[in-house]
Amino acid sequence: MTYLECLKEDEKYRKVSEAVSDYPDLSAKLMGAIMQHDCCIKLSENFEEILTKELPCKYTQEELNNIVENSRIQAYEVLVPVENEVILEAIKRKKAELEKYEAKLMDIYKENSEKELIFVNATDECKESE
Repeated sequence: MTYLECLKEDEKYRKVSEAVSDYPDLSAKLMGAIMQHDCCIKLSENFEEILTKELPCKYTQEELNNIVENSRIQAYEVLVPVENEVILEAIKRKKAELEKYEAKLMDIYKENSEKELIFVNATDECKESE
């Protein structure tokens, strides 16, 4: 993974983490997946180092290449579904919070509208009696 790719990934993690920061359980779930992802990436980097430095190893070069590739694939197989799940759950929770907030404000609005109607009627009655 290049330095630029790492920066892009870190930026994405930061955005997702920030988006779910109101929900500790979702943040914890995301962090767990990120740690699994990082372990898989580190494993692939370790085996890649063995390959590039041609260090003694019980695996053939082809087997090492497969391990490196599989570790990278597994890193994203671990992370992406959890990321998506956490994002969707955060959206669902935010929508529910907004619906509650909207309902509360609509109740106040209705109450104010009823009062306003009373004031308008009272004002009209005062004008008629004059």
